[in-house]
Amino acid sequence: MDNPRMDTIQFNELKLLTGSFETAADWLIYKSLNRPKNNPCITVHINLFNYYKIHTQDLNGINISTYCSLIFDGIGMKLGAKALGQDWTPDLNGTDLFPMVMQRVQREKIKVFFLGASAHNIEAAKLKCQSQYPGLDIVGARSGYFSSDQHAEVISTIKNSGAQLLIVGRGDLCYLDFLIDNRTDFGVSLIWNVGGLFDFVSRLKPRAPLWVRRSRLEWLFRFAIEPKRMWKRNLVPPLWFLAHSIVQGRQLTWYPPTS
Repeated sequence: MDNPRMDTIQFNELKLLTGSFETAADWLIYKSLNRPKNNPCITVHINLFNYYKIHTQDLNGINISTYCSLIFDGIGMKLGAKALGQDWTPDLNGTDLFPMVMQRVQREKIKVFFLGASAHNIEAAKLKCQSQYPGLDIVGARSGYFSSDQHAEVISTIKNSGAQLLIVGRGDLCYLDFLIDNRTDFGVSLIWNVGGLFDFVSRLKPRAPLWVRRSRLEWLFRFAIEPKRMWKRNLVPPLWFLAHSIVQGRQLTWYPPTS
């Protein structure tokens, strides 16, 4: 497989990857097959909520930029890019990208490990994927809820599984320090952080109908079914971003395609 090229944009102080879903899926597979296991690629989707958390919750933005490939994700980021003077920029959400990646993982016989969600939900997600993609080589699946005392056990389990691709699913960025600090110990070529994906893959949490997603209103659907959890997520980051961008006073810039 030739090395697929993603476009890169400078979104204030972060460089973010963008492009078509097909290109992104090929890019992730290329990393899974060709990246050395002592220097894996860590890929993180950056939606407006994650962008907000990077700046307000003591996440190390320098380490994130240094060690992670950041994917442009979500309607909030699209509107933010538009406000910064860019045309309607393609965004890549993990939930829609996941089926394309799994089809390629199945075809290329890539060994994959699922880490995230509750024990019940991750097992349900594993079974759904094995049913939908016959022959898919899921070499391990583990709940994403564990203490720092269990870090060594989690790392050992993933490494001993022989996985090439580690898919990490939690609805926040709490894993980033753990992933960055131990990136060379997992024995994988690619670490793909997909947020709360496994809850949707398991079908234990509903996604919005297709017409709602195409209208870019999935955030409103999620707010309607989980108002107590989603109200702050939907209200605070946009207001913060407006003030942040005014203070930053920077513009969004395109860069040539990157590997």
